Amino acid sequence: MSTFDEAVNDIKKAKSVLEGKTPEPMSHPDPKKHLYISLAKSVIRIGAGVALILGFPLWCGVGIVAAEALGIVEELV
Repeated sequence: MSTFDEAVNDIKKAKSVLEGKTPEPMSHPDPKKHLYISLAKSVIRIGAGVALILGFPLWCGVGIVAAEALGIVEELV
């Protein structure tokens, strides 16, 4: 969504508040899923560090990319 669309949505929300309408409730992230994904990310990063120490830079790179992908998933939960 562009910043223009975001601004329009913000104005609509403000207008609905001024008119006495309640805004749509925000959905909150699932704390358990967030925790599990965060722990998996940490384990993968530690594994990538061990792979680097042991002389496997390819597996280190794979681990870092996988951890970053999980970071994106974590933000979407």
